[in-house]
Amino acid sequence: MANETTPKNAPHQHPQAEIFKYQIGDIEVIAIADGFTALPSQVMVGLEPEVAEQAARLAYKNYDPNMIPIAINSYIVRTRNKVIAVDAGAPSFLGPNVGAWQAGLAKANISLSNIDIMFLTHMHTDHVAGLVGETGEMHMPQAELMLSETEWAHSFDNEKLAYLPKEFAPMIQYARGQTLPYKDQRTLLSMDKETEIAPGVFSVPLPGHTMGHMGIRVESQNKSLMIWGDIIHSPTYQFSHPEWSTIIDADPALSAQTRTKLLDQAAADRAMVAGMHLDFPSLGYVERHENSYRYVAAPRNYGR
Repeated sequence: MANETTPKNAPHQHPQAEIFKYQIGDIEVIAIADGFTALPSQVMVGLEPEVAEQAARLAYKNYDPNMIPIAINSYIVRTRNKVIAVDAGAPSFLGPNVGAWQAGLAKANISLSNIDIMFLTHMHTDHVAGLVGETGEMHMPQAELMLSETEWAHSFDNEKLAYLPKEFAPMIQYARGQTLPYKDQRTLLSMDKETEIAPGVFSVPLPGHTMGHMGIRVESQNKSLMIWGDIIHSPTYQFSHPEWSTIIDADPALSAQTRTKLLDQAAADRAMVAGMHLDFPSLGYVERHENSYRYVAAPRNYGR
């Protein structure tokens, strides 16, 4: 007999489905593990093997000279009146260990029909899978799609995407196909300022990874959380070497600049951070360490 609290039409349980709940004042944040994959180490610009091995040791990680493991996460921000999904996971064709977004929602007792706002940090393949089904049906016809105006414009401009390797062309088409059905219910946000999209929830421009890349800042009762999207792809390397960007960054130098600024601010403010490629449970803190930074996972939040 099905659990009465399980959302209708919930997907079968996925082996990677995990959730982690945290309270930011009156606002609930739920981290959802979509799974994990790995990328060739060549994607990291500036990576030096000997230095990378030292960085892995500092991060208590196994060093692999060939591959970089990548976690994939998304988040739910639940205010008093709104349920905001922040990114929608990766498609299963990216590997056998991804694709748990909908199973994670079900585990959190959230159905697709509960989502009021679908916020995209950016339009890369591993952030948009949950928008549209295999037969083209919109999974959230009631939801308002939010992303930056720059992200929307650049993602449909082939010249703006010329920096990506040619093998990414199918990924670009996939992301376009996932978002186009929501064209008539989208809200495009400015990259020139922060925008309050719900009480206590603000979009934050974080350009570099894409020129329209954004994060979400959550504030309530003197507590705060920055969901920073793809500021960090590899916790193993980019906390100790924030100057290392990736070949999929639109502007690697700007990406490094934005990353360093945000890490410095998070460390100074002792503010909680969250990211789509941090190791699950993917909420934690940034500490200064010598001339760089370290990541400290958040403790369990037993009550407020």
